[in-house]
Amino acid sequence: MITAGIDIGTRFVKICLVREGRILGSDIRELNGTFRDVLRQSYRAALDDAGIFGFQVRKKAATGFGSNLVHRADFVFDEEMCAARAVWHLDPEARTVIDAGSLFLNLCTLSSRGVVSDKAVNEKCAAGSGRFLDMIAGSLGIPVEEISTIAATSETPYRMSNSCAVFAESEVISRINMGVPGRDILAGILIAIAEKAQTMIAKTGARPPVTVVGGLGNIPFFNEALARGLGYEVKVISMDPQLAPACGAALNAADRAGG
Repeated sequence: MITAGIDIGTRFVKICLVREGRILGSDIRELNGTFRDVLRQSYRAALDDAGIFGFQVRKKAATGFGSNLVHRADFVFDEEMCAARAVWHLDPEARTVIDAGSLFLNLCTLSSRGVVSDKAVNEKCAAGSGRFLDMIAGSLGIPVEEISTIAATSETPYRMSNSCAVFAESEVISRINMGVPGRDILAGILIAIAEKAQTMIAKTGARPPVTVVGGLGNIPFFNEALARGLGYEVKVISMDPQLAPACGAALNAADRAGG
């Protein structure tokens, strides 16, 4: 049975097509333009990537911040549960999953059977998010794919004093105007986000192994900063970390449909 997982985030649509636990095709697309057009284009691209036709997809599952916008979904699943499902599918030893996306840090802990036992989310007004990082990198004229490399050259990361995104943005922009190097600002933001994740881990009593998914999972500097703070290795899954919730949604759809 082929199932589709559709993850609607605050900035990206992620679609994953799965058959018998194996990814057939996928697509990640920024939400530029009308939602319906982007969703249709992304789904078509995932079908093309898999080399299949739409009628071959038996069930569809939606997840993410905008899951309610996917009107023809057979199932709607919690984003944390989907991320956890994908991670546990790839690594049954995983016990903590951090979904570090554009707007939120979501954490869940897993039992030895892959069941979510606890969940936590960072406060909505936090500067500790991928969206904030992208915004500051844009102000600095630094492409997203270069953030990690540039941050790694910092010798004195800038420490933000504000946790509210509105005030933190003003603070960072003023420091840019004062000549603080972009590498120090990016390193400071990534370290601050990693520290928020550490706090969530401490509050929930989460234990290793810890796996990071979501957009920040593609930034080695973030994973390394989190590992340093925790004092142990932070894992990254073999697939694109951004696809984890979509993949998990497809896997959950197959479970529910008995396939």
